[in-house]
Amino acid sequence: MAIEPQNFTSTVPIVIDMGKLRRKKVKELKKGEGALMLEVGDALNEVRDQLGEEVRGKQLVPVVLIYRKKSKKKRDGGLRLPLVPPFMR
Repeated sequence: MAIEPQNFTSTVPIVIDMGKLRRKKVKELKKGEGALMLEVGDALNEVRDQLGEEVRGKQLVPVVLIYRKKSKKKRDGGLRLPLVPPFMR
């Protein structure tokens, strides 16, 4: 979990990079359970500490996005011709 210190305003999102995740942990996070939910809670507490008095009376709502980077598909490069051995030319 990495949170970079910034000058926080109401329009700046807080991004938490959790790295590569297993499906089971993602399912637990969707249910609001598990170790990842604890990490989100720790991140919110850290943000509250950094904001100080600005956060009084306000509710912070975490939005967690989970993504997977797809690998690029290799292209064939076009039409393939049949191999002609050199002795048949």
